Amino acid sequence: MADAARRLMQNLVTRGPKLALGNCLEARPPARSLAHSLTHLDALRNTLVVTEIVMWFYIGEVIGRRSLIGYKV
Repeated sequence: MADAARRLMQNLVTRGPKLALGNCLEARPPARSLAHSLTHLDALRNTLVVTEIVMWFYIGEVIGRRSLIGYKV
């Protein structure tokens, strides 16, 4: 058991830095953010879609409580 632990530590000390450096060098550059790839038309379209979803939710709530203002208690 002690021999296996010693070999593991020796491999970690000798090969660890090489593996870590290799992974750092092969890393991809960071991807462009979403804000840089959206056009104004896409942003407007997304805003309208979200607004429509929120409005349908609100209409469903009004229908569910059968009142425009609050619940009848």
